[in-house]
Amino acid sequence: MPYEYLEDVAMADVAFHAWGRTFDGLLCAAGDAMLGVMVENPLRVEPATLRKIAAEGGTEEMLLYSLLEELLYQKDVSGLLLRLVAGGEIRERSGILSYEGVAAGEPVNADRHNIAVDVKAVTMHMFSLYRKEDSWHCTVVLDT
Repeated sequence: MPYEYLEDVAMADVAFHAWGRTFDGLLCAAGDAMLGVMVENPLRVEPATLRKIAAEGGTEEMLLYSLLEELLYQKDVSGLLLRLVAGGEIRERSGILSYEGVAAGEPVNADRHNIAVDVKAVTMHMFSLYRKEDSWHCTVVLDT
């Protein structure tokens, strides 16, 4: 499990620290951490539906933020709980980073997924992304 929840960071919100050996690995871990806030057991989310996922940002930090917001958007608008599939493609063009990948999941089912918390948004409070030796790390606070 390449993430942990941080206690006593934000009063009514939820914070987590996620990491990965690669930037793509970090993106997957952060997405899983956010999903783990919403449902009691993210591994019970079946990969029944595939969805193309895209996001953009001027920095790696903003790309991570945009990608997490896109996963929330898919939950709110399409009613899908999604997990990123490793191997997303990251490109840089004219100073803008873009991510194109695939997420797998299924429609929200309150009985089956044991909904824990409704995440409203990713916040910029304490939001950080950094490299540490041979891995990527982030800290994220979610508005719940």
